[in-house]
Amino acid sequence: MLFYKYFDQTSVYFFKALLRIGLTNELLILDLLQPIGISFYTLQAISYLVDVYRKQIPANHSFVEVSLYLGYFPKLLAGPIERAQNFFKQLQADVEIGNDQLVESFIKIFVGLVRKLVISETIVRMIPLGVFAAPQKYSMPDLLFWWLTFAFVIYNDFAGYTSIARGVSGLFGIQLSPNFEQPFFSTSYIDFWNRWHISLSNWLRDYIYLPVSRAMLRRNPSGRYWPNLVIPPLVTMIVSGIWHGAAPHFILWGALNGLLQGYERVQKMFAKKTSIPLPRWRQISNIVVTLLILILINAPFKMDFTQTLAFWSGLFRWGIIQTLSIHQIIKPILAIGLSFFIDVMQLPAKDELGLLRLSKPAKVFLLTVGLLLLFLSTRQAAVAPFIYQEF
Repeated sequence: MLFYKYFDQTSVYFFKALLRIGLTNELLILDLLQPIGISFYTLQAISYLVDVYRKQIPANHSFVEVSLYLGYFPKLLAGPIERAQNFFKQLQADVEIGNDQLVESFIKIFVGLVRKLVISETIVRMIPLGVFAAPQKYSMPDLLFWWLTFAFVIYNDFAGYTSIARGVSGLFGIQLSPNFEQPFFSTSYIDFWNRWHISLSNWLRDYIYLPVSRAMLRRNPSGRYWPNLVIPPLVTMIVSGIWHGAAPHFILWGALNGLLQGYERVQKMFAKKTSIPLPRWRQISNIVVTLLILILINAPFKMDFTQTLAFWSGLFRWGIIQTLSIHQIIKPILAIGLSFFIDVMQLPAKDELGLLRLSKPAKVFLLTVGLLLLFLSTRQAAVAPFIYQEF
């Protein structure tokens, strides 16, 4: 993975440095094609080998089962990142797929298609082409609105893929792990990362965060030693950034998110402990503040270093509003409303099956509307690939 994914990215910076000091006059770029799903099955292979080494699970000597674990097609392109123990148990179990399982699988596929085609694609088609490529040309209202809407593009694109993958896998009797639990209802930064890309967050926790944290505690076991609270999440999120890409803006993205988590842990250490639940207005304000801060610091996830700085500086620049006519913003706003509606419907059980708990008339109505929206969406422009296929 290191060679295929990072050689071309890192060699560009290395050879540009050599060009500046006159040690070479050309760039060496191999323009490598990445093997499909390499980022995801590499993490699965690492977790399997480490778990076997730690004697947490026995080694599986079946070439077919291990190959299927690594290359199982529904999760190959963008996860979820499955643990070997859970996957092997399901492979080895005698499973009968009944009508209930089929209905649940088709509902997951349906919800995933709505997220991808109706919500994500609708917003993507309305985002002005240059707003992220040249943010210095736009004022604060334009940048803020379209960046907030793009957060819902990433969420519904990725959650849609996961839902489709889980539904397709369910048709074969294999239940894949959930990857999202309404992350835009998070009340803190740590809570957000417990709800977003859960399978990756759990992998990073078990194989990066906990080992680093234990190493720090061995050096200084004090519970009030702030580096013990800051360094583990910082290292973990920088690793997450590098996993997404070797470019400096991904490392910046990881560092910012790691520092936010570290700050929150230090803040909790000094906060007064209380068992009294927060009032509703405080919970809502925490959700709004958490969402806004996370969305704004995640600019390096989409934009390179120069574009990110231009975007952040643009948030302090009030100028002519170029792209926020009613015609331009109505579809994204409706799509975001639909995204929140799906999340609210999923809240009770934190899964895609909230639709099944509604009354029969409500089910028929929502399925009819959803199918109509899917039909209309497929008659639009060509559908963009899933975003996380890039990683």
